[in-house]
Amino acid sequence: MAADFAAQLESIAELEARGGPDDFPSTAAFVASALRLSLREARERIALACQELPLARSALSEGNLSPRHFVEIARLLAHAPDWLPSETATATEQALVTVAGQASVETVRKWPGG
Repeated sequence: MAADFAAQLESIAELEARGGPDDFPSTAAFVASALRLSLREARERIALACQELPLARSALSEGNLSPRHFVEIARLLAHAPDWLPSETATATEQALVTVAGQASVETVRKWPGG
C-alpha cells in the first residue's frame, strides 16, 4: 500500500511538471477524475506529490512509512519557515521519519510545532 501510494505521488508530480494531460483543463481535473477525488482533494494530492521530501518519500517507497504518516510529515514540514536552513529542514525530516517509523500518526502530529 505504501509503495503504491509513493508511485502514485511520483506519477502525479511528473504529470504536474509536464503541465497535465492535454484532454483535461488541469492536472487537478485529471487527478480528480482518475482517483475519484473532489477537486480540493486532487489539489491537495498534487501539492503533496510536489513537496520536496526525499527522506520521507524514500521511507514511503520502501514500506517503512505509512501513507498517513507521510501525509502528516508533509503537513508539518509545509509549515516550516522559508528561512529555515536546508540542513535543519533535512534533520527535521529525518527526525520525523524516525519517529513515524516507531509511533502512531497521532504522535507524529503532536511533534513540537505540529
